[in-house]
Amino acid sequence: MVRIPFREVIGAQVVEAGHGRSTLRMQASEHTQNNMGMVHGGALCTLADAAIGTALRSALKPGDAIATIEMKMNRIAPGRGGLLARARALHVGGTTAVGGWRSRISRAGWWRRGLRPST
Repeated sequence: MVRIPFREVIGAQVVEAGHGRSTLRMQASEHTQNNMGMVHGGALCTLADAAIGTALRSALKPGDAIATIEMKMNRIAPGRGGLLARARALHVGGTTAVGGWRSRISRAGWWRRGLRPST
Protein backbone atom coordinates (compact mmCIF):
# COMPACT_ATOMS: atom_id res chain seq x y z
CA MET A 1 0.00 0.00 0.00
CA VAL A 2 1.36 3.39 -1.01
CA ARG A 3 1.49 5.98 1.76
CA ILE A 4 -0.26 9.23 0.81
CA PRO A 5 0.57 11.87 3.45
CA PHE A 6 -2.27 14.22 2.44
CA ARG A 7 -4.78 11.42 3.00
CA GLU A 8 -3.53 11.34 6.59
CA VAL A 9 -4.16 15.09 6.99
CA ILE A 10 -7.93 14.53 6.65
CA GLY A 11 -7.83 11.33 8.70
CA ALA A 12 -8.87 9.04 5.84
CA GLN A 13 -8.09 5.36 6.37
CA VAL A 14 -8.00 2.56 3.82
CA VAL A 15 -10.47 -0.11 4.90
CA GLU A 16 -9.74 -2.41 1.97
CA ALA A 17 -8.06 -2.23 -1.42
CA GLY A 18 -7.27 -4.62 -4.24
CA HIS A 19 -8.30 -5.90 -7.65
CA GLY A 20 -9.34 -2.44 -8.87
CA ARG A 21 -11.50 -1.60 -5.83
CA SER A 22 -11.07 0.31 -2.60
CA THR A 23 -12.99 1.47 0.44
CA LEU A 24 -11.84 4.42 2.54
CA ARG A 25 -13.28 5.79 5.77
CA MET A 26 -13.11 9.31 7.18
CA GLN A 27 -14.68 10.62 10.38
CA ALA A 28 -15.71 14.27 10.35
CA SER A 29 -13.62 16.25 12.82
CA GLU A 30 -12.83 19.82 13.72
CA HIS A 31 -9.92 19.61 11.26
CA THR A 32 -12.18 18.73 8.30
CA GLN A 33 -15.07 21.10 9.03
CA ASN A 34 -15.86 24.47 7.52
CA ASN A 35 -17.17 27.43 9.52
CA MET A 36 -20.75 26.05 9.32
CA GLY A 37 -19.87 22.75 11.02
CA MET A 38 -20.05 20.67 7.83
CA VAL A 39 -17.22 18.72 6.23
CA HIS A 40 -15.30 21.09 3.96
CA GLY A 41 -15.71 20.39 0.24
CA GLY A 42 -11.94 20.08 -0.11
CA ALA A 43 -11.89 17.25 2.44
CA LEU A 44 -14.71 15.48 0.57
CA CYS A 45 -12.85 15.85 -2.74
CA THR A 46 -9.68 14.54 -1.13
CA LEU A 47 -11.54 11.51 0.21
CA ALA A 48 -13.01 10.78 -3.24
CA ASP A 49 -9.67 11.35 -5.00
CA ALA A 50 -7.84 9.10 -2.55
CA ALA A 51 -10.44 6.33 -2.90
CA ILE A 52 -10.31 6.39 -6.70
CA GLY A 53 -6.51 6.64 -6.74
CA THR A 54 -6.22 3.68 -4.37
CA ALA A 55 -8.57 1.59 -6.53
CA LEU A 56 -6.73 2.50 -9.73
CA ARG A 57 -3.29 1.82 -8.25
CA SER A 58 -4.45 -1.66 -7.27
CA ALA A 59 -5.34 -2.32 -10.93
CA LEU A 60 -2.08 -1.03 -12.45
CA LYS A 61 1.07 -2.93 -13.29
CA PRO A 62 3.97 -2.53 -10.82
CA GLY A 63 5.88 0.66 -11.59
CA ASP A 64 2.96 2.42 -13.32
CA ALA A 65 1.95 5.78 -11.87
CA ILE A 66 -1.22 7.87 -11.94
CA ALA A 67 -2.13 11.50 -11.39
CA THR A 68 -5.52 13.18 -11.42
CA ILE A 69 -6.13 15.11 -14.64
CA GLU A 70 -9.83 15.88 -14.12
CA MET A 71 -12.31 15.61 -11.30
CA LYS A 72 -15.85 16.86 -10.75
CA MET A 73 -18.09 16.55 -7.74
CA ASN A 74 -21.68 17.52 -7.07
CA ARG A 75 -22.87 17.45 -3.49
CA ILE A 76 -26.54 17.16 -2.65
CA ALA A 77 -26.29 17.33 1.14
CA PRO A 78 -23.76 18.50 3.72
CA GLY A 79 -21.11 16.09 4.93
CA ARG A 80 -21.34 15.21 8.61
CA GLY A 81 -20.42 12.24 10.80
CA GLY A 82 -18.71 9.20 9.37
CA LEU A 83 -18.01 9.01 5.65
CA LEU A 84 -17.33 5.89 3.62
CA ALA A 85 -16.04 6.12 0.04
CA ARG A 86 -16.10 3.09 -2.26
CA ALA A 87 -14.28 3.30 -5.58
CA ARG A 88 -13.46 1.05 -8.50
CA ALA A 89 -11.43 1.14 -11.67
CA LEU A 90 -13.80 1.47 -14.61
CA HIS A 91 -11.15 1.46 -17.37
CA VAL A 92 -7.38 1.07 -17.33
CA GLY A 93 -5.78 1.82 -20.71
CA GLY A 94 -2.32 2.54 -22.00
CA THR A 95 -2.28 6.25 -21.16
CA THR A 96 -5.42 6.95 -19.13
CA ALA A 97 -7.56 5.25 -16.53
CA VAL A 98 -11.03 6.11 -15.29
CA GLY A 99 -12.33 5.47 -11.80
CA GLY A 100 -15.78 5.83 -10.33
CA TRP A 101 -16.81 6.23 -6.72
CA ARG A 102 -19.70 6.35 -4.33
CA SER A 103 -19.65 7.95 -0.96
CA ARG A 104 -22.02 7.44 1.92
CA ILE A 105 -22.35 9.71 4.89
CA SER A 106 -23.49 7.46 7.68
CA ARG A 107 -25.82 9.83 9.54
CA ALA A 108 -27.35 11.59 6.52
CA GLY A 109 -27.63 8.42 4.43
CA TRP A 110 -27.04 9.99 1.01
CA TRP A 111 -24.97 8.89 -1.97
CA ARG A 112 -23.13 10.74 -4.68
CA ARG A 113 -21.19 9.61 -7.73
CA GLY A 114 -18.24 10.96 -9.64
CA LEU A 115 -15.75 10.03 -12.32
CA ARG A 116 -12.09 10.84 -12.55
CA PRO A 117 -9.88 10.13 -15.56
CA SER A 118 -6.29 9.55 -14.54
CA THR A 119 -3.00 8.94 -16.32
